[in-house]
Amino acid sequence: MKKRNCLVLTQYREGDEYNDFIGKFYHFPSNSKKNYLSAFQDLPIEFIYYEPAKKGEGVFYGYGKIHKPPFDDKRDKDFSFIEISEYKSFAKPVSYKDALGEVIEQKYNPETYNSNNAVRKISPEFLDNICMDGQLLVNFSADAHLIKVLGEQLIGSEKVGILELVKNSIDANASYCKIRFEKIPNLKSMDSTVYKYNDFECPVIVIEDDGDGMDKDIIENGWLRPASTIKTEVKEKLRKEREKAEKSGKLASYNTIVEQIKKENGGRIPLGEKGVGRFATHRLGRKLLIETKPKNIDFENILSIDWDDFDSKDGIPKDLNRIPVKLTRRHISQESDKVKSWTKIIIFGGKEGFELTGVIQ
Repeated sequence: MKKRNCLVLTQYREGDEYNDFIGKFYHFPSNSKKNYLSAFQDLPIEFIYYEPAKKGEGVFYGYGKIHKPPFDDKRDKDFSFIEISEYKSFAKPVSYKDALGEVIEQKYNPETYNSNNAVRKISPEFLDNICMDGQLLVNFSADAHLIKVLGEQLIGSEKVGILELVKNSIDANASYCKIRFEKIPNLKSMDSTVYKYNDFECPVIVIEDDGDGMDKDIIENGWLRPASTIKTEVKEKLRKEREKAEKSGKLASYNTIVEQIKKENGGRIPLGEKGVGRFATHRLGRKLLIETKPKNIDFENILSIDWDDFDSKDGIPKDLNRIPVKLTRRHISQESDKVKSWTKIIIFGGKEGFELTGVIQ
């Protein structure tokens, strides 16, 4: 396991003389007798905030992380800033002294403790103990490996993955869904001139429809958010309404709701389950390109993902929300008179164990 670099950052919560922003930036001397730059060289850094007893309450009150190197204060050459991330406050600030009146930081970190230093090293054990005693307010977080785990659990095979993507097309009110296979192992190869996607690493699977398309909001808050309710809320509504109708003996009213939902969704009831389409794209290839256009805009949105970026390196886990994927747009030179909206999903790049044989039924 990588060595943890842990610090105490002295910071008054009120009336501080420095240009600090608690949980956002830390302002410190960097060109004087108190030069703290060296303390911020070994990234990432974990830290706890300490408010001195001289003008404050003498408590540790929050925890955060530092992932980026310091940068200069343009207004004052003798100072620098460090950016803070993942800041969490304590529900119960921890006193700097124990029940016997001893300074706990000095007790557990005798070699590095110096109350005159605003920035000082501490042991990981001391940091963890202070966080626990302070009742650190934590959150659930998702490891990037979750995408692979859910893909393997929810998508039983490559064929199932393709069918899930077809369901997505149906739910998007598409009148057609075209599937194209190119350079698939175990399937009969064809002359390269027949292929449209020779620039893409094999195997290549393309699912194309004339459905509603996805705007920026749907991509960000639906497609890129596992288990979002954008699609499943319709089924949940139907389930609740049916239970209510069965209890009251008014199935006719339930049938009216079903017909209304069908009317709103091109005569269909949504088929998609748990938003598994995104996991299907992971199962089918290492890379993904989505080209999608909603109606009434003159460009298409382009989402590109390299699933290899989600794999941990050297056993170090990656947070799902810290892995950037590229979302951009592309103007359309000429729009078809018939097709006003669409989605094209291009999945490419071989994965270990990939297998697609026979006919999809």
